Amino acid sequence: MRILNAYMTVCIAFKIPTQAIAPIRDAMRAYQDVLETSVPQEHWMCEIATLSHTTLTSEQLATLNQPIRQSFHPVINILSIGLGKSGNELWAYAQDQSFLHTIRKELLRRIEESRIGLSEDATQEFIPHIHIGNIQSETQPLSIPDTPVKTKFSLSELVIHQDYAVIETIPVTP
Repeated sequence: MRILNAYMTVCIAFKIPTQAIAPIRDAMRAYQDVLETSVPQEHWMCEIATLSHTTLTSEQLATLNQPIRQSFHPVINILSIGLGKSGNELWAYAQDQSFLHTIRKELLRRIEESRIGLSEDATQEFIPHIHIGNIQSETQPLSIPDTPVKTKFSLSELVIHQDYAVIETIPVTP
């Protein structure tokens, strides 16, 4: 197990598999004139929960990494790319499906049960997305149209990561 640094944020997320990256990358070309930086592909994750700066005990990790049971094998659909809700970020938007909220609710229950602190943004509206780039600060937000992208993948696990280094996995099983 990796040693956690209490001064770095720990997140629970799902990663974007290799086969789903190409359609997103292709659609990003529409933003080449306004894109300031791209997020490295290995950092493309959809954050489900962000923990406060904390060091997790082995008992807390054992609680968190128990399988999440679903009545079906969930499929994530990435529908579009557009300006994110956080400043000048470019997001790939995942379809807002009820099972994602169910998974998040279960994770928040486990986090509370384990007495792990959540970051301040944990109470904000959950919008399933992947931060894929940053728009130039001088670009007017209204000039950034959404671009359709169609890719999907099966969700079989979540990852607990710190600064994008995976600490543990959480199986998502039918």
